[in-house]
Amino acid sequence: MARCSAGTRSRQSRNTVLLAFEQLLGEGYLETRSGSGTFVANSVPDELLRTGTRRGVPAAPPVRRPTARGARTLPQTVMTTADKRRAFEPALPALDLFPIQLWTRLIARQWSRNGPELLDSLGYGDAAGHERLRTAIAQYVGAARGVACEAAQVIVTNGLQHSLEMICRALVEPGESIWFEDPAYPPARAALAATGAQVVLVPVDAEGIDVAAGLAKSPTPRLIYVTPSHQFPLGVTMSVARRMQLLEAARRSDAWIVEDDYDGEYRHRTAPVPAIHGMDSDGRVIYLGSFSKSLFPALRLGYVIVPPSVAETFLRARALAGRTLSAVDQLVVADFIELGHFERHIRRMRAAYRERQEALVESAAKHLAGLAVVEATDAGMHSLALVGRDRRRGGVA
Repeated sequence: MARCSAGTRSRQSRNTVLLAFEQLLGEGYLETRSGSGTFVANSVPDELLRTGTRRGVPAAPPVRRPTARGARTLPQTVMTTADKRRAFEPALPALDLFPIQLWTRLIARQWSRNGPELLDSLGYGDAAGHERLRTAIAQYVGAARGVACEAAQVIVTNGLQHSLEMICRALVEPGESIWFEDPAYPPARAALAATGAQVVLVPVDAEGIDVAAGLAKSPTPRLIYVTPSHQFPLGVTMSVARRMQLLEAARRSDAWIVEDDYDGEYRHRTAPVPAIHGMDSDGRVIYLGSFSKSLFPALRLGYVIVPPSVAETFLRARALAGRTLSAVDQLVVADFIELGHFERHIRRMRAAYRERQEALVESAAKHLAGLAVVEATDAGMHSLALVGRDRRRGGVA
């Protein structure tokens, strides 16, 4: 190793001393006085920063930490999605078929625009959602789902949980009862329970939610949550007779009906069944939609269609939520709908889901014979597998 000269060692020593002084000054152990020099600080910062006990000084009494009392209303488990996609994952659309290049062009189109519309998209935006998207949604659900509404009745949200939180904030007092399908989507149940409402589990049969059983359990619900087009997870479609019975029960108990139409667009062999909203003459059905199933979940855009009588109340509840939506994403979705891409995409996905379901049913019959039966359904993005000794509907799933 080469030897250092005396001059080099001297410079290194000076640098070390200077660095040490700078460190002590920075940490508050030294202080400089103009015209006088550098001195030891009057107050030593360790006295303020020390976390342990000092010799001769009694230890401080234990601190009582605040508790998360609200945790009792939170779900015990949280559904998470793995970093890698896996087979048979429910509620996840066929992302491999999404038109990414088209979507990229629409995004670029928004950012390339000049003028007030681009500047508006950079701000906080309307709490109810961008007017163009709300108008596009109103026109789409009117034509495709039989939901007659105006853009003023549409409120854009961050998805299902956000929609349910807003509904409960606007319409439900803590302790009031909510009918909830059993079985049903666990995150929806958790979102409703977290508001302090009393969630009443009502069984589902071959025609949908059992209204008679619900009345026996809770005759005066404040809210009734249903997935009538394609019940999750059993896959049944609520019959017309049961829909009429549900509307009558809600009318008599002065309850609101929350219609979650999460994948109502996907009918594989027949025309889509119109929403309950179109049968409502009292203005008590609140319609929920989402782009998570029709486009992709990471978009985090859903919508609530509310009766005009409570639109102002919902706008106030939406403003309290404080969740800003991306105006650019909203405008891209509006373009996607207005230019006809959304309708074409839905048609393509219907055909793909039908083909994939047929392949699943055929493979299950071949490889799972005697163990399970996978039922072909006429709607939705998932099928039900019945296992156990009783492989008929109503057996263990």
